[in-house]
Amino acid sequence: MGDKLGDAIGPALRRSFDDTPVHLKGVPRVINRLTDKKSRDRDGVHEVDRYDGSNHDVSRSPNPNHPGRDQGGRYNGDGSKPWDDKQALGVEKYAKEANVEVITTEVHVVFDGSPQPWRTYDGLIRNADGPNTYDGLEIKSGNAAARYFSETPSNTQGAFDRAVLAGTPARGKMDGMDILVTNVIVRVVP
Repeated sequence: MGDKLGDAIGPALRRSFDDTPVHLKGVPRVINRLTDKKSRDRDGVHEVDRYDGSNHDVSRSPNPNHPGRDQGGRYNGDGSKPWDDKQALGVEKYAKEANVEVITTEVHVVFDGSPQPWRTYDGLIRNADGPNTYDGLEIKSGNAAARYFSETPSNTQGAFDRAVLAGTPARGKMDGMDILVTNVIVRVVP
């Protein structure tokens, strides 16, 4: 008997919950559409509205002024990296201002006891410290600049560069030749 009563009450309870609008405090209405269902008869056809999973949030559409971000300023996963443009412009500006050639070949460098497995710089500039010695050029923009200059344990790039600046050269290979990075130049771009 309990099963028959449960079978009769279950659908009635389910209907009452399905017809109850869900309003979650602090959650945008678009999320609430996940649970909203409304049924109606239109021209003799019974229809049920359900959230179809499509994104109706306009702020998620691509931002034409900022590739790689949506209208809300979030990364949209289209493969563009907005910081790449700033990095390239920063490298170009430094090369022009310092009247030097900046090598942009990606080279992994490391030293014993390094706070991270390896480090790459945005550019390398040959210096006069000895044969095959270079300055590492690092371009920072936006929040990355503030994080880089903090001395928190998670800032391994900054810790790596402070060690190089304190006299610990970083070793690597470029075009099959051993190189040393003995200095770091940091430029912040807007």
